[in-house]
Amino acid sequence: MMKSNSSPLDIIVYGGPGSGKSTQAEFLIEEFKAKHLNMGGLLRNVIAKKLSGYKDTEPYVNAGKLVPEKISSKLVRNFVKDSPKSKRIIFDGYPRRRLQISYLEKIQKEFGRKAIMVFVDLPAKVAKDRLISRAKIEGRKDDADPKIVGERIAVFKKQSEKVLDYYKKHGRLIVVNGDQTINGVKKDIFKNVKEYEYNY
Repeated sequence: MMKSNSSPLDIIVYGGPGSGKSTQAEFLIEEFKAKHLNMGGLLRNVIAKKLSGYKDTEPYVNAGKLVPEKISSKLVRNFVKDSPKSKRIIFDGYPRRRLQISYLEKIQKEFGRKAIMVFVDLPAKVAKDRLISRAKIEGRKDDADPKIVGERIAVFKKQSEKVLDYYKKHGRLIVVNGDQTINGVKKDIFKNVKEYEYNY
């Protein structure tokens, strides 16, 4: 059982295109009254407010490119620093790569925190069908082309291998079947997280 004097474990919600990870992140935030670290939201915020120290951010975001690690790691460190230890953090959209894990681990250690990863696992074919169907409903051109969707899923699969291996190796990975209803995924995540913490 988790020690009473321990900080609550932070949760990284991880999943590929079409997995519904952001929806599940919202459920966890509500359930645990947690802080929400959404990388996309943080980037949009610093651009809108024209915050000093982030002037190089906008060109990357506008071009649809990943921002340099020096920018993303700075945003994450400031967010974690400003979050009380009594509050859990739900990470959504970070880390995505092995290098980002190294940055996050250093930041978490600095502030006496620890994170587990919840991976919403979804077969490539199901993900592709979901994205194309959603594109038709919402008029999203980026997901309407099966070739582009296939490439996005392939890129995620390649990136995810080292990310998942790291958390699995350190005994901090929870894998949930994403090929079920939204509520089914939610129940599985809550059940597994609470079981993990009970035995932590």
